[in-house]
Amino acid sequence: MMPKVLAVVPVYNGKQFAIRAIRSLLSQKYPNLGIVVIDDSSENDPTSSILEEFSGFPQITMLRNKNNVGLAQTLNKALELVTDEEFLLVLEQDCELLTDDYVTEASKQLRHNDVALVTGEDYLPEGRELPLMKKIFVHHLCEDVYDTGIVETGFTLLKADVFRVDVLRKIGGFESSSEWKLAGEEHIISYKIRSLGYKIIKDSNLKFTAHWDGQEKLRQNLRKEAIYGRGLGWALARTKSDLGVGGSRQLKRKKLNRLVQAQYVFLTVLSAFLFGLGAVFSYSLLIPLGLLSLATLVELGYLCFNTSVFEGAKEKLLFIITGFLRSWVYIPNFFLGFFFGFMLDIKERIQRVSLRSIS
Repeated sequence: MMPKVLAVVPVYNGKQFAIRAIRSLLSQKYPNLGIVVIDDSSENDPTSSILEEFSGFPQITMLRNKNNVGLAQTLNKALELVTDEEFLLVLEQDCELLTDDYVTEASKQLRHNDVALVTGEDYLPEGRELPLMKKIFVHHLCEDVYDTGIVETGFTLLKADVFRVDVLRKIGGFESSSEWKLAGEEHIISYKIRSLGYKIIKDSNLKFTAHWDGQEKLRQNLRKEAIYGRGLGWALARTKSDLGVGGSRQLKRKKLNRLVQAQYVFLTVLSAFLFGLGAVFSYSLLIPLGLLSLATLVELGYLCFNTSVFEGAKEKLLFIITGFLRSWVYIPNFFLGFFFGFMLDIKERIQRVSLRSIS
């Protein structure tokens, strides 16, 4: 008998995409698949319309959080609902499975005792053009870079992932970067899984697509960059994540992307500091000017090289401009998150020492 699987679709202000996600789950040729849809206290309650859409499907359960608690706690709520299911499928609300054997093939990979998580390849929606800003940021984030075959990877993007329930319980479930829901859930859960010696597998034959809900405008994308930067910085400082990417070509490109951003911002800030010292102590400004030029040229060169996928001059120019903007949003927020995570870690260490001295 095939293992039971519970699929969870966390929903927040995304009814139209959530319906697509649920339909793709219903199309799966897997006999033991239950579905729970959890609305995280959306501003416009979509639960009634979703229930009406799928009223004839008893395998679907619809729940709603009284308060907005974030992705990690919503997924933990689904984990609490698991009874005899062996696997938990997490499908983001703006994603849909493109193959009807997604769950079947993922469950085969999970039969290996050292595999705790299986994910697939996120293919861009076919047959339609993405809105301009989505298209720009898809390429910034290397979402149009695809892997081939089956690779072991350092972390998952938490979009269409199948987990072993016993491992999730062993590591204490999902966690976000602090009580402020700063994101980074995918890095934290991946790190916790690998820290116990389990593998994360990416199978490019398992296909899904993400519709990038709520990322039509520049400010929406930059806001996500800020949140994600703080989250990852916090997780790294708290030693709940690392920068391991495994054999995934896509994740290696993502890492290179962030490293180029980091050198640009760091050397630019250092140049400004040296310019200030030069103005005070009246020494040559050639060194800070050289550093600034180097940082800018490396960033510009990297961005120009990656404009090859765009045909129009407008798209190429917008890609370059937004690339510089991303750097000044993501990297400072990364260090801000790292600082708060580091300070919290010190605070907790002091509290533990105090408790031991009292006892």
